Amino acid sequence: MSHEEERAREKIRSTASTRQRNRWKEIEQLAEGLERRYNGLASAMDELTNAQEALDKKKLENWEKKLSGQPEVDLSKETEDVKKAKDSVEEWEKLVHETERRAKAKYPDLFKFR
Repeated sequence: MSHEEERAREKIRSTASTRQRNRWKEIEQLAEGLERRYNGLASAMDELTNAQEALDKKKLENWEKKLSGQPEVDLSKETEDVKKAKDSVEEWEKLVHETERRAKAKYPDLFKFR
């Protein structure tokens, strides 16, 4: 094998390993993006749970006041908080699904479970 052939083969190997490193960098960035979106979704779901619990607590207070003949408390703030939290969860779910869809389209081999 000539010196030129050896250099050509080394260049091919080098290019292949560079492509592989770049692919792994892309996959790593994709995984980090998915992790951020999953964490955002989890936070939004926690906020929804907290808002729903606050609304339920106010509803219980209203029942107690109603039974004792006192005026009821306004639930509009708690109701609005629940609505905002639900909207936030929906937005995060869309982001997660879109990111997963793009990841599966670009790297389908990573999503094959055996």
